[in-house]
Amino acid sequence: MSRDPVVIIGAGLSGLYLARLLKQKGYPASVLEARDRVGGRIVSERIGVDRHASVDLGPAWVWPELQPRLSRLLAELDIKVFAQTVDGDSLWQGPDGRVQRHPGPSPHSESYRIVGGAQSLVDVLADDLGASIHLNTEVCAIDANTRTVTARSGGERVELRARKVISAIPLRLLADAVVLTPDVDEAIRRAWRAVPTWMAGHCKLLFLYDSPFWREQGLSGEASSRRGPLTEVYDGSPYAAPGTAPGYALTSFVGLGALQRRQAGEGPLVEAGLAQLEQLFGPRARDVQKVIVKDWSDEAHTTTEADLAGPHEHPHYPPSAPRQVLEGYLLLAGTEAAREYGGIIEGALESADEIVRLL
Repeated sequence: MSRDPVVIIGAGLSGLYLARLLKQKGYPASVLEARDRVGGRIVSERIGVDRHASVDLGPAWVWPELQPRLSRLLAELDIKVFAQTVDGDSLWQGPDGRVQRHPGPSPHSESYRIVGGAQSLVDVLADDLGASIHLNTEVCAIDANTRTVTARSGGERVELRARKVISAIPLRLLADAVVLTPDVDEAIRRAWRAVPTWMAGHCKLLFLYDSPFWREQGLSGEASSRRGPLTEVYDGSPYAAPGTAPGYALTSFVGLGALQRRQAGEGPLVEAGLAQLEQLFGPRARDVQKVIVKDWSDEAHTTTEADLAGPHEHPHYPPSAPRQVLEGYLLLAGTEAAREYGGIIEGALESADEIVRLL
């Protein structure tokens, strides 16, 4: 076997999990990540002194019964989950702004979240991989003829020989940002560009509070709105161990598209969100300690111009493009390349498992 490493592009969940699997099989692997952190679209922010006091700016929910790979990995790494808070009535806001209160079961009654935030998962994976991860290293070219990967790191050009290359970045980014030699057929590139990037068009506003005042009103914190700008709200408070109060949060999704959000501006968007929370939950919603804005359309290493227009619903996966190109030198992973669970955390793991079988 060649001593050249397998090079993995992207230190999101799929890339890190791939590197873990390869390490277990004895393959040398290097993970090249353009950002200054691991995780990709998985990122959490600490909001308190407790180590579990983190809120999720990217994906948050897991469904253990429906995500077997994720469930096995969490158990293997001894990472715990906790049930999404759904106790209490939910709220529904019509187009006219009127708010209705609804008792009954929540659609999120089977949803769970990761203790310490979803980033706990990628941090544990990264700690085990250590020096094989190279941050601030943006891949710009792959040459199957010379078996090299070219990247930019710290303003310098870096070349790395690779036995195989696995791309774990969104397919649209691969199509637009990486020069391939020899080039792939234009039909393949069009197929990559046709696959929407999960999370790319989304924006989350997280409103942090020193008390869960909505629970005192018998509310779950869950609300849906046909008026906006917030279309979904839920209790995003971190896991609270017995005897602790790590902080409380209402997490929301913004219904405005990326271009509309840019036109509105962050300040007016936050103010409109607070005004809507006041309509939903009453004047105490104004007693916010902090507002965190995470607009994924502003993430250059996630989003392309094609992602700014939508889609409004969960995209259809999988892509029709092949998982191997350049005569098998370049392989495709990442949740956008998953055949069954595309666009969710499970898809990132699923695609990695498939790629390892192809090596």
